[in-house]
Amino acid sequence: MKKLLLCLTAVISFSLLNVATADSITECRRLQDAKQYTKAFPFCLEACDLNDGFGCVMVGLHYHAREDYQLSETYFEKACNLNDGKACDSLGGSYEIRKEFQQAKKYYEKACNLNFAVGCKNLGRFYLHGKGVRQDYQQAKTYFEKACSNLNHGPTCSNIGDLYYFLRKEKDYQQAKSYYEKACNLNEAGACYATGSLYKNGEGVRQNFQTAKEYYGKACDLGHQFGCDEYRELNEKGY
Repeated sequence: MKKLLLCLTAVISFSLLNVATADSITECRRLQDAKQYTKAFPFCLEACDLNDGFGCVMVGLHYHAREDYQLSETYFEKACNLNDGKACDSLGGSYEIRKEFQQAKKYYEKACNLNFAVGCKNLGRFYLHGKGVRQDYQQAKTYFEKACSNLNHGPTCSNIGDLYYFLRKEKDYQQAKSYYEKACNLNEAGACYATGSLYKNGEGVRQNFQTAKEYYGKACDLGHQFGCDEYRELNEKGY
């Protein structure tokens, strides 16, 4: 009888532990999503103790906001070791600020390998500008392409558009348009504005003020003031 009671006690304790574990992890995510960061913190701290990567990232961000960078990096490191791409990227950012570019590259690379789009973007940026690596435009494009085409990261698609529009010796308006359009479809306001400008100026496309107005309108809806200005101007001209 004593043995049976001990077994039942152990089973109940284990079940309660599992419930507590699930509750901490779930509450951490729920409260973070609700932007109730102060309430979320103790649950995220407990979730991190239970080796939940998301919980560790949130704790790291909490300390980063309080400018306790040493402690924030401790939690980012733990989360990165738990294969959380955002944490690896955050660590890369910390090392980049300290100009330790090779360490930064290492963490951006891991973030990208974990399919965290911003990590791929940052890694591409390193190759573009030769930070911690030899400058290599092809490698930069490879990482930008992964973030944009594979991981649907709007800002990176817009950046590739900028590469074709601004940085090449010979501008490639059609390629720029292709990436700006994709970024706009991903609700990147600046890219919608840029696409509108291509149509307004007839760069790489047949000039079309009505289509330009549509893109400027979307840019405006997404909070881009210049898009609002251009939309109003074309509207007043009757387009």
